[in-house]
Amino acid sequence: MNQLVAEKSISTRNAIIEAAHEQVYKVGFRKMSMEDIAHAAGLSRAAIYLHFKDKADLIIAVMKWMGAVDLEHLKSIARQKGSNSEKAREFLREHILVKMHRCQKVSSSLDELFTYVRQAFLNYRVEMNRQVAGVLTEILIQGRMDREFIFDDAYRTAETLVYTTLSFMPYSLSNEELGDLDLITEKLDAVIDMGLRSISAKTPAINSEAEHKRHPRLSRTNTGRN
Repeated sequence: MNQLVAEKSISTRNAIIEAAHEQVYKVGFRKMSMEDIAHAAGLSRAAIYLHFKDKADLIIAVMKWMGAVDLEHLKSIARQKGSNSEKAREFLREHILVKMHRCQKVSSSLDELFTYVRQAFLNYRVEMNRQVAGVLTEILIQGRMDREFIFDDAYRTAETLVYTTLSFMPYSLSNEELGDLDLITEKLDAVIDMGLRSISAKTPAINSEAEHKRHPRLSRTNTGRN
């Protein structure tokens, strides 16, 4: 009986989180209410407060739920066959771009959302980055075994690569930057290329023409500044 109660409690909690996730994208963080979430989940407002103390607590649970989904996606990349360098590149891109695409839909309420749950979110972000670096470590270790990478400390190297991309996270960007995904992606790719080049066992000479083709908008921007 206790197991059944526990399973029902987990099921109810998940239903609330999924309903809140839907409401964030439907009406935005500011406009979403506990009443709307309860209605979407088929529950009473009181039932929500049995699981979450307030809207901030619920939003953090939504973020953790989405983070768990994203982490599984990254793990699937790590399990793929092929070049470890390409897997690492795809891993670092997806770590950012999945969140970019998601947050574009709620960009108008991001500032308010992150302000509302700032400290709890920062605490969660530290743990999430640790887990992401842990998965990337597996790719790097295999890459070192396959003589693709050279480095001393696998986890520290993975952690550094993850942290070099964090400036592209949605909460670090303005609404204008979030609206120009192509340019942000080119900048992200340039940073990832630089990081992976630094640990490559066979660092190629930089071909300027090839670099311009890979990052055309960045090349035009840099040329205009000189």
